[in-house]
Amino acid sequence: MLKIGCAVLGALTLLVASGISASVASATGGPFWHAAGTKLFLNEARQIKLQSKGALVFKAQAGLEIECRNSISEGGVLEGSTTSQGQAKGRLLFSSCTVPIPAGAKCIVGGTAQIKTNPLKSYLAKAGQTNIVEVFEPGQGMVIAVVQLANGSGGTCPFKEVGIDGSTVAEVIPAEKEEQENLISFPSTAILKVVHEGTEVSLAPLKIIGFTAVFTGAYAARLANFPEKFGAFET
Repeated sequence: MLKIGCAVLGALTLLVASGISASVASATGGPFWHAAGTKLFLNEARQIKLQSKGALVFKAQAGLEIECRNSISEGGVLEGSTTSQGQAKGRLLFSSCTVPIPAGAKCIVGGTAQIKTNPLKSYLAKAGQTNIVEVFEPGQGMVIAVVQLANGSGGTCPFKEVGIDGSTVAEVIPAEKEEQENLISFPSTAILKVVHEGTEVSLAPLKIIGFTAVFTGAYAARLANFPEKFGAFET
């Protein structure tokens, strides 16, 4: 009887420990979006608007650089969750875009000098100086955007249709604090590893026509129902 009792006790202890481990695991699901003093839970959402602060630059090792002076979000939505990381979705529209490299005005962005991404998705993770970042990826398929280039005044452009794929990561500033306006900043050194739901993962690097690239610049972020405050928190 004593042996059976010990076995039962051991089983109960294992179940309790497993329950504690599951609780700890579920608690590692952040960071989370907060708004108006509370965490956004499952099925809660906020419309968000991004507006560029200064120039935004795509730079590829293939010898291509595209600079856009203005950018805004379209259909941006923050989404809450009970256990997994805070998420978001939307598109980005870039305008007043030029091609500084190749040098000599060989290339221009075709049409209206605009770039519109495919639907994007993003999620919060841990990395960077603030320890809270937002990872941006294609919302469907593999391609972030396709850019049509044309010959400029300086000659023949060596690129025509340029695909952008992979992921890019921005630091959320400030972290652990709600503000009316937050900064979404893409650093010049790409962040390629993040802690996602308690596990370190390697991200697909940003690529332009198959070559490693980096996207730099920053956005001011506000909720559509401004001046409601919001921010990203680890818990």
